[in-house]
Amino acid sequence: MSPRRARYRAPPKDAVPAGVIPLSKDAEKDKGREANADAIREHPWAVIGITPGGTYGMVKQK
Repeated sequence: MSPRRARYRAPPKDAVPAGVIPLSKDAEKDKGREANADAIREHPWAVIGITPGGTYGMVKQK
């Protein structure tokens, strides 16, 4: 049996398909909320739909 892989979309512009976890931009979150990088790291395997600029912003906020 293969491990379940988490699926994320950061940040979604449209509705996401069932089973995909939407992530809002870290810069738009309130202080104290979990960073996107931390949420993704909770899983041994994850698939993330994100642009290069979104990746940069996520790492920069971390």
